[in-house]
Amino acid sequence: MTATFDMTSAATGDSSRDEALPQDEWFAAGRYPKAIFTAKSFRALGGDRYQAVGTLTIRGVTKPLTLPFTLVITGGVAKMNASVGLNRLAFGVGQGEWKTTEVVPATVTVNISLTARRAG
Repeated sequence: MTATFDMTSAATGDSSRDEALPQDEWFAAGRYPKAIFTAKSFRALGGDRYQAVGTLTIRGVTKPLTLPFTLVITGGVAKMNASVGLNRLAFGVGQGEWKTTEVVPATVTVNISLTARRAG
């Protein structure tokens, strides 16, 4: 399974930060418009908890990633939520003056929410 994320769609709750993220110092969305997570395997952890093991590519850098998530299916609607800490520096996110961890920590939390509806 492969999921792609539009690097211009990041939302942090701060409009000036959201406008800066696609720029070259951060995601370089002009050169790397998508982040890609490719899952190689899935594991049930019990209840509605799961784990996807694969790789994440941001800014052309690919690293292994284990993504814990919940999945709840009600009728024809599936809701997936995940939260994972990523070392932004390992992907080259934060260049120049933003490479320091004084303002933005090296490990940032990425939250993912997805709702899918059965076709038909």
